[in-house]
Amino acid sequence: MRGGIRGRGRARGGHRGGHRSGRPKARNGRSPHTPEAKEGLSLRAKPAAPPPPAEDHPDTESEDEDEDEEKDESPEEGELQNKLKPYLTLLQSLRAKPDSAAGDDSERKRKRRKLDQELVIGDGGLDAESDIEEEKAEGEEEEEEEEGDEKAGSSDDEEDEDKADPFESHFASPPADFTKHIDAVKKNEWKVHKVVQPAGDIGKMTISVPASSGDAGTAHAEYIGKKVIKGIADLRLKPRLRAPHCEVTHPVQLALAPTVFSYTDLFFTTRTVSNAPHLRHLYVLHTLNHIYKTRDRVLKNNAKLSKHHLSSTLPPDQDQDLDLPPLRDQGFTRPKVLILLPTRHHAFQVINLIASLASPDQQSHRHRLDAEFGFDPTAERIPATKSADFRDLFEGNHDDLFRIGIKFTRKTIKFFSSFYNSDIILASPLGLRMAIGSTPEESAFTNGAVAANNKKHKSKSKKAKAGQDYDFLSSLEIIVIDHLTPMLMQNPAHLTFCLEYLNLLPKSTHETDFSRVREWYLDSHSQYFRQTICLSSCQIPTLNTLFTNHSRNALSGRVLTRPVSFPGVIADVSNLSLSFPPGTKIPQIFHRFPSSSPQTDPDTRFTFFTTHILPTLIAPPPRAPQRGILIFIPSYFDFVRVRNHLDSPSFLTPVSFGCVSEETPLPDVARARSHFASGRWRVLLYSGRAHHFRRYVIRGCRVVAMYGLGGGEGEAPEGTYREVVMVFSKWDALALERVVGTERVGKMVGGRGDVFEFM
Repeated sequence: MRGGIRGRGRARGGHRGGHRSGRPKARNGRSPHTPEAKEGLSLRAKPAAPPPPAEDHPDTESEDEDEDEEKDESPEEGELQNKLKPYLTLLQSLRAKPDSAAGDDSERKRKRRKLDQELVIGDGGLDAESDIEEEKAEGEEEEEEEEGDEKAGSSDDEEDEDKADPFESHFASPPADFTKHIDAVKKNEWKVHKVVQPAGDIGKMTISVPASSGDAGTAHAEYIGKKVIKGIADLRLKPRLRAPHCEVTHPVQLALAPTVFSYTDLFFTTRTVSNAPHLRHLYVLHTLNHIYKTRDRVLKNNAKLSKHHLSSTLPPDQDQDLDLPPLRDQGFTRPKVLILLPTRHHAFQVINLIASLASPDQQSHRHRLDAEFGFDPTAERIPATKSADFRDLFEGNHDDLFRIGIKFTRKTIKFFSSFYNSDIILASPLGLRMAIGSTPEESAFTNGAVAANNKKHKSKSKKAKAGQDYDFLSSLEIIVIDHLTPMLMQNPAHLTFCLEYLNLLPKSTHETDFSRVREWYLDSHSQYFRQTICLSSCQIPTLNTLFTNHSRNALSGRVLTRPVSFPGVIADVSNLSLSFPPGTKIPQIFHRFPSSSPQTDPDTRFTFFTTHILPTLIAPPPRAPQRGILIFIPSYFDFVRVRNHLDSPSFLTPVSFGCVSEETPLPDVARARSHFASGRWRVLLYSGRAHHFRRYVIRGCRVVAMYGLGGGEGEAPEGTYREVVMVFSKWDALALERVVGTERVGKMVGGRGDVFEFM
C-alpha cells in the first residue's frame, strides 16, 4: 500500500501515524521540547506538588492508556512529563462540562437520532431522501418550538374551556348518552327534517339526526336549517383566526357556516366554478380552527402534567396538586384532518389558502412544494374555447397521483412531513390508496403476476410489498372530499377503497400514551364522531349511496342540499352544445324503457337499445341518416358492450363505425374524427370518460343518440347536430331532472307514455 497505513494521532495537532521516533506527546497538543513548553515548565512546574495517589486522580484511566507510549521515553523526558501531569489534570477539570449540560446534550442527541429515523412520506410514494439533511437541520429548531409551547401551557392564545363551543360538546365532552345515538345510527334510525334555505342559493336542506336525539336533535336541525351568520364574529374561532383576511362574506359561506362549524356532516351538491373558492375558504378555516384547538388543548394538558410531576417531587407540606383528573385529549395517531382532491392543482390551491390563513413565520420545504405542485410552464395550455368547468379542472398541474402531509408548530408550517407526524393530509384517492397498500388478495394477484413475468423473461424481480399501513387514518376527525364528480371519472373504486379504511383500530401502538386517548376512540366509536364534508357539482345515486354509507355522525347528524328546482336545459340547445347560437330549436326525443331494479338496469338498457333504438339509427336511407350518427355512452363498460355488439359476426346489419374512448391513442382518435366528419365511417362511438378528459368537438354529426345520461357538468357531447335521441329509465330521475327540469321530470318518469319529444 502506497505510503503505508495512515493512523490518527491521539491528540489534535499530532502527526499522522502516531508519534514519530518515540517522541512524547503533550496533552495540550504541544510538544514539551519546544521553547514555549520549556518556558512554561520553568514558570509553572517548580511549585507543583507530587502527583496524588492513583485512586484520587481523575485521569488515572486515561494515563494508563498512554503507558505503552511512554515506555520508550528517556528518563529526563519521563520526569518532565510527571511534573506536567498535575497542571494538565487541572486544565482538563476546568474544560469538563457540568452534568446538567451533558444531560441536555445527550437529550438533544437522542431527539436528533429519533428524527433521523423518521420516514418522510412525500409525493408519489417515495422516501424523500433528498430532504433528509434538511430535515435534520430543522429538527433541533422544531424541538425547541415544541418545548417552548409546552412551557407556556399552550400556544399564543390560551383560553378557558367553553362548554357551548361545538368542539367541546362534540369531541372533548360529548353527552353522557351518546351511546344511544350510536345505537340508533347502527340501526339506521334517523329523524328527518326538511327546510328551505334561500340564503346563498342553498335550496332544500334535508337534515337527518339520530332518532334517539329527541328535542335536542330537533333544536339542532332548526339551528343549522335557519341560522345565517353575519361574519366570523358569530363563530367560536381561535383568536389568531379572527383576522380580517379570514373573514367570511359570501352568502354561501354565511349560510353553510352553522352546519360546518357545528361538526355536522354535509353533502353539498351545487358546487360551481364561481362558488368553489368560497367553499374552499370555509372548510380550510374550519379545519385550521380544529387543528389549533386540538393542539392547544394537548399543550395545555402537557403543562398540567409537568406541573403535577413537579408537585409530586415536593415535600408533602408544599404539594398542592397531587389529585390530577385524567386528561384525555388525543387519538391513536396525530393526523386529524384528511382532504381528498382530484388533482395537484386543486391541492396547491388548498395549501396556499392554508398558508395564507395561518400566516406562519416560516414555511418549510416551500421550494419543493412549488416545484412539485405549482404551475409547469412547459405544460400544455388549455384553449380559451373550452368550457369554464373544464379549464377549472385541468388547468395547472392536473396529475392525479399525489399525497402530502402538513405539520403545524408554533411558528412554522412544515410540508411533506411524515403522515404520523402530520396534522393534515392532502391526497388524491389514487395516491392515498397507494399509501395504504394492497389488500392480501391484491398482493397475491400482483405477486403471481410478477412471478409469471419473471418466469417468462427469466428475470428476478422483487415481489410486491405485502401488508398494509392505514394506522395514520385511525384518528381522523374531519374529512373533506372536494369535487367529487371528477373522482368518479378517474376511478370510483379508489375513492371507495380509501373510505373503507378510515377510523379503524390501529395494528400498532405507535408509542401512543393510552392514558390520554379519548375513551370513544378506545371503544372503536371514532367513526360516529367524525365529520364528513362532500362537495359535488351534481347529485346522482352513486354519490348519494357513497355519502349515506360513510356519513355516520351520531352526535350532529347530516345534511344534504339540493336546488329547490331545476329549470332544465332543453329549452335552449345552446346550453347543450357550444356550436349552436341561442334560440336554435332541434327535436329532442326521450325514450323510456321499463326497469325493475338498479341491479338489472344495465342489461335491460342494453337489450332495449339494441332492439329498439339502434335498428332505427342504422336503417338504410332515407329512413335514417346516411352518415353522422354519434352514439354517446357514459359508462366505459357499456361502451365496450356496444362496440362488441357492432363488431360481432352475428350482427345482421353491418355498419362502418369508429371508436373514441379514453384508451384510444391520439393518432387513432384523429383518424376516427376525420373519417367520421368525411362520411367514411357512418357511426362513431364516443365514451363519457373521453368527453370528460378531452371535450372533443365532433364535426359532421347529424344525430346524437345518448345511451344514458351523464353525471355532471359537460355531460353532452359538443358538436353541430340536428336531432337528439335519449334513453332513460326511472332510475335516471336525478340526471333527467337537470336536463328537462323539475316540472317535467315527474310526468316523464311516472306518467303515461314511453316517448317524449321536445322542440
